[in-house]
Order: sequence, then structure tokens, then C-alpha cells
Amino acid sequence: MKTSILIDSELVKEVVKVYRTRAKNSAIEKALRDQIATKKRKSIIKHFGKVEFYDGYDYKSMRQR
Repeated sequence: MKTSILIDSELVKEVVKVYRTRAKNSAIEKALRDQIATKKRKSIIKHFGKVEFYDGYDYKSMRQR
């Protein structure tokens, strides 16, 4: 899908520099994908340490083949 948006040219130059690419569109796409992945990871992190297992549950035995 082609979309026209206004983005600060200095910001675009920095993104292109960070992602080491010549194509502006691919650099912006990579930056957006990274941002989405970061947000998803942060939403998962809030659940760490909150899972409670029932008594006698042995997760280590399930990992063995």
C-alpha cells in the first residue's frame, strides 16, 4: 500500500543512517517494525513473575525428552 506522509527530513536521514540503507522507505519500514516489536515485548514483560503454578507442578520434567 502506498501512503504519502510528511516526516521531518532530518529524522529520515538519521533513520537511514542508523539502518545503513540507501532506500528511505525500507529504513522507515524497518524502524516501524522495530518499534512495534519493542512495544509488544514491553506488553509481555509486565506478565513476568505473575504466573502461578499449582502445587506439585514440575515444569522441568516436561522439558526433558
